[in-house]
Parts: sequence; structure tokens; C-alpha cells
Amino acid sequence: MGHDHPHSHDHSHGHATMGAASMVLDIGEGFGALVIHTGPDQAELEIEISPGHSENAPRSHNQVHARHNRHGTTYSAVFPSVAEGDYTVWRIDGAPQGSVTIRGGYVTEHHWD
Repeated sequence: MGHDHPHSHDHSHGHATMGAASMVLDIGEGFGALVIHTGPDQAELEIEISPGHSENAPRSHNQVHARHNRHGTTYSAVFPSVAEGDYTVWRIDGAPQGSVTIRGGYVTEHHWD
């Protein structure tokens, strides 16, 4: 699949439908995507992930958004391009919420308790 941004890489872009809108996922060799499903009480929450299991590892975050579709409304945070590996999902209080394994070329789904 072609795309119009000026960099070279060896992974492809995938498209995922998240509710009524489409989102471009930058996945392929060495990179996957992560979708964290939540409930409405987490709307607008920023969820952090970090590689491995260390509290001191650098973290990235994304915000939970409402996703509207023909079946209703769901809530999720989407990380559209994540390097392969094991990651910790962190709660707002700094405690681990769970862990996920990202595989290149795949979308990993995680459910927030």
C-alpha cells in the first residue's frame, strides 16, 4: 500500500476501522498496533505504556476516545505504531494495569478492567 510521507522504512501501512472513522496504522515488519478497550468512565483518560516491566522505562501515552459505530459507542485508546516486544500498561496511579506483547504486522487488543 502506498503512502505520501517522506521517509523510507520496511513496514507497511494498514487501515483499521474504529467506529465511524478510519485510522491509519503504521504496522508491518517490526511494528504492530495496540488498541486498549475501556469503558465510558475512562473517556479522555491518558493511558501510558512502556517497554518491558520497569517503572523507570520511558513511557508513551494516548488518550481514550469515544468511537461511534452502527452498534453503539465504544471507548478505546489506540497506539497506531508500536515496536515489537513486551509492554506494561500503566494505571493513572502508577500501578501496572496489565501487560501485552506486540507482534509486527498485527493489531493487539487489550481490555482495561
